[in-house]
Amino acid sequence: MKKIFVTALAALCGIAAGWAQEVSFLSNNHCIYRIGNDGKQMKYLLLPVQESAEMANIKVVAGHKQQKTLNVKLASSHIDYFVPLQIDEYKGLKGVMLDIHVNGTYRNDG
Repeated sequence: MKKIFVTALAALCGIAAGWAQEVSFLSNNHCIYRIGNDGKQMKYLLLPVQESAEMANIKVVAGHKQQKTLNVKLASSHIDYFVPLQIDEYKGLKGVMLDIHVNGTYRNDG
């Protein structure tokens, strides 16, 4: 499962180059992805999508509150396309995080 998160989050890290990022794996299908701005302004975070992947529930947390919830088929083995997540709307709030929970049996399926 960590392989799945690492693949998807590696794509996220590549898109958000220059931003401080930290990933905390809480279980085989749950992680927290922290985004720090280091004084720079980022407008969008591109989420990698794979049509054949299981659905992932992503909660956007900023300013110590859940701001938004989305369901996305995060890429596990290849990326079909990217979906933009607008980040600049949280510029006045501290501590932007993505709470990612992946459904399904990624551990057994690869």
